[in-house]
Amino acid sequence: MEINELFWLICGITGILLELVVPGFVLIFFGIGALITAACAYFFDINTTWQLVIFVTVSCSTLLAFRKSFKQILFNKKLKNCELDELKDEFKGKTAVVLEDFAALNGKVEFNGTSWKAEANENFAKGDVVFIQKRENLTLIVTKNKED
Repeated sequence: MEINELFWLICGITGILLELVVPGFVLIFFGIGALITAACAYFFDINTTWQLVIFVTVSCSTLLAFRKSFKQILFNKKLKNCELDELKDEFKGKTAVVLEDFAALNGKVEFNGTSWKAEANENFAKGDVVFIQKRENLTLIVTKNKED
C-alpha cells in the first residue's frame, strides 16, 4: 500500500492542531515531520519506506534539537529572582474569610474566590476575617492581626 502526500499533509496539520489541546509540547514536532514528509512525497517520487524514514528522522531530530529551547521561549519557564519574590509576596497582608471552623489549628479559608487550606497559631470560627502571613505551597499561614 502506497502512502501519498495528502495523508502526510493531514497528519501534519492534525499533529500541530492537537498540540494546542494536548500538554507536553511534543506533537508539534511530529506534525512538522509529517509536513516535511508530505513535501518530499509531493516533489520527489519516493516509496512508503523512504517516507517513513524521512518522517521518523525529521520528527525525532527536531524534537531532540528544538523542544527545550522552544519550550523556554514559548512558556518562559525561567523566572527571574525578582519575579519569584513577587509571587512569594502576592498573598502577604491580604485578607481571607474562614470557610469552616478551624480544628487543631487547621482549616479552610477563601481568598480571591478560591478555597485554600490554612494553618494558624489559634483556632478561628466560620466567617472570621483573617490576614495572610505567607503562603507555603498550597497552604496559607493566617493570623488574626495584620501585624503578626
